Amino acid sequence: MASETGPVEKSVEEEVEESAILLLRIHEVFVYKLPPLKGHGGRRAEEWDLGNPALTGTLSVVNKGETVYIQIFKDALTLFARYLYIYI
Repeated sequence: MASETGPVEKSVEEEVEESAILLLRIHEVFVYKLPPLKGHGGRRAEEWDLGNPALTGTLSVVNKGETVYIQIFKDALTLFARYLYIYI
């Protein structure tokens, strides 16, 4: 929402009324710690220690208002990482 003077903040009531929409859930995703690059050849998956991921978790993509959240959870309650994409 914008006006001639700039963006208008939403009231608390408007924030509460916005509902979140689950767009995607993947119940098993793997996160790896990537080793440093050894040269200009790029990354190779065989160097990632594929049998030993840093995390096995759940990925969800949620839309709320003008924001999309891409989230990885360690378990049902523990957030590991979140990326926010805001579109207008």
